[in-house]
Amino acid sequence: MSDRREFLKHCGILGGLFLVSQQEVVNSLSQFSRFNLKLDLNNLNLFFTGNLKGNLSELGQIKDTSSLLFDAGNFISSSSEIENQIKKMNFLGYQVAALGKNELALGEEKLIQLAQKSEFALVNSHINFENKVLSKLVKPFQIIDLVEKKVGVLSISSGFKSSRDLKKINELANTLRNKQNCGIIVCLIANNIQKKTAHSLLRKSENIDLFWTPEIPNTKGGNFISRNALAQEVTLIYGTKSKREIGYYQADLSNDYYLPKQIIHEVKTKQFIG
Repeated sequence: MSDRREFLKHCGILGGLFLVSQQEVVNSLSQFSRFNLKLDLNNLNLFFTGNLKGNLSELGQIKDTSSLLFDAGNFISSSSEIENQIKKMNFLGYQVAALGKNELALGEEKLIQLAQKSEFALVNSHINFENKVLSKLVKPFQIIDLVEKKVGVLSISSGFKSSRDLKKINELANTLRNKQNCGIIVCLIANNIQKKTAHSLLRKSENIDLFWTPEIPNTKGGNFISRNALAQEVTLIYGTKSKREIGYYQADLSNDYYLPKQIIHEVKTKQFIG
């Protein structure tokens, strides 16, 4: 049994949220360079949020600064609240956010305004925007340099269906792994995806270590490990449909390979952090 499978066998899905506190507030990650950080590679903490829809008031700050914070889309509730919502996400220290249906529905002008106000990277790995300004503001991937290691982030959103889109994602992942030397590659799935489709995506993917999505309908949330097209192990962490979600993944990147150390998934319907 592999290290990852043995880990999940004993760990499973853990309740509660680790290393997040409203009482013990530390300096926001926005005070640091978002994409060039010196973190503890023995305990790298990846936090994921999804379907926030503007509900950031109850999201506590990350207590442990050896952390990266990603959002899988639908963080905007309405176009009139863009500025306040982006300010909050900037302050909380997000590194990367995917574009969900809510963001794409804003239209080009509002989406450009959103991107210009964001201190974190907006990533979409398969849509080609015809608007030249928007195509420069929304990146196909983001690399976070941790001095000795790199983390690569991709994202999938609405309209991801064709084999051509999958080929593009795999080409980007191969570039991140083989040319940019990323030690771990994460792919955020922004919108509703069926469980069968998600499992197929894992099996056909290349060089992506971890997929996270807040939306797989008719599930209670969980994790799944499969083999990809290169026979590498790949992990999926998933939530349920139309809920505010938070996921947590702790990894050891201190060696030539990475090893997951802890996975937490939590669904919040009324209060995001209790």
